Amino acid sequence: VSDLYFHPVFYGRQDATVESSSSSGHFPIHIYYPSYDGAVWTAPIRPGTYPLVIFAHGNRGPSDGMCPEDVSQDHRQWTAVLHLLARCGFVVAAPALHDIHAGSPGDAVTRIVETVRWMRNEWEGRVWLHIPLVHSDPLAIHSREQVMAELEICERLESRPETFASWSSGANIPFFLGAPTSLAFIGHSWGARACALAAHEDGMNVRGIGSLAGTWDHNDSLRAVLEANRPTVFITGTEDTMPMSYMNGLYNQLPEPTHHCALLGLDHWDWFASSGGLRPCDPNAPKPTCPGGWHLASELVLGFLVKHLRNRRIQPPYLLASTRDRPPIDHWFFDPPRCALAVRWRDPDSNSSQGPEGEVSVGSWDGPAPW
Repeated sequence: VSDLYFHPVFYGRQDATVESSSSSGHFPIHIYYPSYDGAVWTAPIRPGTYPLVIFAHGNRGPSDGMCPEDVSQDHRQWTAVLHLLARCGFVVAAPALHDIHAGSPGDAVTRIVETVRWMRNEWEGRVWLHIPLVHSDPLAIHSREQVMAELEICERLESRPETFASWSSGANIPFFLGAPTSLAFIGHSWGARACALAAHEDGMNVRGIGSLAGTWDHNDSLRAVLEANRPTVFITGTEDTMPMSYMNGLYNQLPEPTHHCALLGLDHWDWFASSGGLRPCDPNAPKPTCPGGWHLASELVLGFLVKHLRNRRIQPPYLLASTRDRPPIDHWFFDPPRCALAVRWRDPDSNSSQGPEGEVSVGSWDGPAPW
């Protein structure tokens, strides 16, 4: 697979429904994936081997003053941030969580876990979410002899049920797809808390946890993110006082590697492009001082994922590298200066000249960093 981080392709989008045997019943999910076709909605997936990212959206109510008012579509509103991940070699699935009460994170955890299992077991593109045992066409019809040979190998592996699928001939024999690709959980606000809890569930084995404006006011989820012992990234806006205040006490307790990124002037819901996603219902509401917060957030999450899921150790610990064929970001900082970003990190595995611990700022940051 070519390096899609520097040379992104088109992306596709797809709606699907997860049929659950648990109390969650069935629920919709929205999927983003790499494609060669610019059609988006009808695009076939680009063949490859892709890590899986689960995105958990936040919980909102009338007091937040955000539109569209239909919260049932919130899992589909994050395209501005998530499409770049798909263009650069990740499959992203966002389950609907709008009907789960904010005080019931366990129900959200169940949906996150079931989304992972459905994507690996049932999704039509599941073959691309596994690392094949042999270098062969994974869509080819396998002979009974080949299936039996692969099953013999499986018996020597600590395999999980989600690595199996029905044999394409219809015979009553499982076919081993290979080991699952790497997995990460990313969440916004309340969704970040659910991601931290889901990381401890059986079979999840996440390689990274990300938070966009995470609200860590739930003791169980706070303990979960501290005890996960996984790479983390926290992205906050300086006007979003609650998540910023949590980070002041949380950052030094987090296991390494960890990255904290602060965008000057952004508030809790300022992560959307002006032409899509959630927006204030009041047309006279103040505009975010950094209108490109969605673009910078997507670059930061992408940098985190390629560093820790794709093992790109040369990725700088502040997570931003040359965009090459990706949309440029410098104009948000310098032409004219509209945005400012500060990043601090503790990353003992970093091969960067910036060292295993430090901080940098970019753009028109007026005064010291917020920490």
